[in-house]
Amino acid sequence: MPHIRPGCRVDYGVGRILFVEEVAEVLNPMGEGISAGMGSGYCAASAVMEHFDNPETVREAYRQSTGNQKSYMQRQWSLVGGMAGTFREMA
Repeated sequence: MPHIRPGCRVDYGVGRILFVEEVAEVLNPMGEGISAGMGSGYCAASAVMEHFDNPETVREAYRQSTGNQKSYMQRQWSLVGGMAGTFREMA
């Protein structure tokens, strides 16, 4: 399992490189890796297409478009944190 930081922080990228799924730390404790990867990958690609002429705005557009996915991930970690003390710091 990748290193998980408390509070469900997501790293959206650096410079002109966008991170998706596990690299971005979009991790679902229930093991839904493919759906998270496809969702964050789609959001990253959409942000690049929509802001192609202004690369400085791509990462912020990507961050905004993943809001629902991040919220879902936080709810899942909160649920798991309530069941197992090991994961309480994630909530």
